[in-house]
Amino acid sequence: MDITLDSLKNVCSDIKDNWDAPNDSHSKAEFYGMCIALDMIQKHYQELQDNDNSKPQYTYVYGDECNDIWDRFKMTVRDDNDRIKLQFIEFQGEGSYE
Repeated sequence: MDITLDSLKNVCSDIKDNWDAPNDSHSKAEFYGMCIALDMIQKHYQELQDNDNSKPQYTYVYGDECNDIWDRFKMTVRDDNDRIKLQFIEFQGEGSYE
């Protein structure tokens, strides 16, 4: 089962809302500790999602751009609003490619 960030936030919110109201210093400390832990989990999950590089990275090249790309795919007849969807595969620094 995949857990989305929104569903994780909802679960954390439900836990906080359904926790018995603290009535002494011990239960108050326990409640605040639990809130901090749940907030840390949400923050960590958000950071993981923000840094997820596994998502495909796309860009579009329109008909009036980058003629060499269009020519490479033998698409010489095109309109300016036609586009090619390109996916980034990897970066190759100078000297690292064949």
